[in-house]
Amino acid sequence: MTLLDLVWLVCSLLAVVTKYLDCRTTATKIAEHGGHGGEQNPRARALMDRFGAEPVLWGTFAALVASLVLSTLLWPWARSLPVIPYLALAGVWALALTQGAVAHTNHTGRLNVFTWLLARLYRLR
Repeated sequence: MTLLDLVWLVCSLLAVVTKYLDCRTTATKIAEHGGHGGEQNPRARALMDRFGAEPVLWGTFAALVASLVLSTLLWPWARSLPVIPYLALAGVWALALTQGAVAHTNHTGRLNVFTWLLARLYRLR
């Protein structure tokens, strides 16, 4: 196992843990407020309107886990390409960082730098 492989596994595990925390804190927030009206993400809110909050939350968690399992199975092939492993690592790291920031905001009720930027992006739409 190379250092690159180890970094991929750690980043993937971090993405799964932060997604779980994101889903868990979002579910708690929805239960406390009696609805998903406080959801900032307009796409997630539309899906929650259509399918319900819990199926959307845990469906996104399952989709993330499935995509990371598939990516890990394809990792030996991707690792042999010149730039792909580094792009994949950057994407998974950015995803984990964003999910962790959202979970932190859900838990504390206070915006941090990342969720403040996300909120501004959502308001531009």
